[in-house]
Amino acid sequence: MKRFFHLGLLGLAATATVMAAPFAIASASAQSFPILEALDLTDEQQEQVQNIFQDLRSDLDTILTDAQQSQFQEVYRESQDFRAAATAIDNLTDDQKAEIRAAMQDSRGELSGVLTAAQQAELRSLMQERRQNRR
Repeated sequence: MKRFFHLGLLGLAATATVMAAPFAIASASAQSFPILEALDLTDEQQEQVQNIFQDLRSDLDTILTDAQQSQFQEVYRESQDFRAAATAIDNLTDDQKAEIRAAMQDSRGELSGVLTAAQQAELRSLMQERRQNRR
């Protein structure tokens, strides 16, 4: 099951940078993330993305315990890597894993509804480039 969870997190890599920010930053605009700056978001898109961040943060705050949130934040601050921070939470229950997976899928779906096809393609390209640079 742990391996499946790790593979699921890998599938979320395309949105990890975008979605991880709410854990480490209490409030920020969408344009404060370099990966999104490359997408040239409109003001309306920035607002929608910010709302997605806030909803995800709220969901994850209810899923994770305070100790788990602290553990995630500590690793994320050091590594700036969502996957590493998420996998560092070694005491997640199966229910928590499923809830996190569902929240991330919902957020990814909402983000897809906000971005144009060209922006989505650019985001995929940028994320693929980042993954290759980390190896």
